[in-house]
Amino acid sequence: MSSKQLTDTAHTVTTGATEAGFDEILTEYALAFITAIESQFGERRRELLTLRSARQLAIDAGQLPRFLPETADVRTGDSQVLSGRQSSTLALVGSTEEHQF
Repeated sequence: MSSKQLTDTAHTVTTGATEAGFDEILTEYALAFITAIESQFGERRRELLTLRSARQLAIDAGQLPRFLPETADVRTGDSQVLSGRQSSTLALVGSTEEHQF
């Protein structure tokens, strides 16, 4: 994306109530980024949401989810869950400084 694309928010419309501090989050740069992402992926995002809604209607009507055939060995194999408490710690490391896209 060029910097020109990231500064063009002429077609970005925000709706809904705003509160104090929103302008610190929805900066011109952030709105330009959202505009660029929507321009590039918006159509596919809407297609996926339509498919998701249709899938949910099928599930609501009683259709059960199906597993992929290539995962059958996982479901029918000898896999076992270990007993006892297992650690699931996740460490996020890195700078907390503001990053520019």
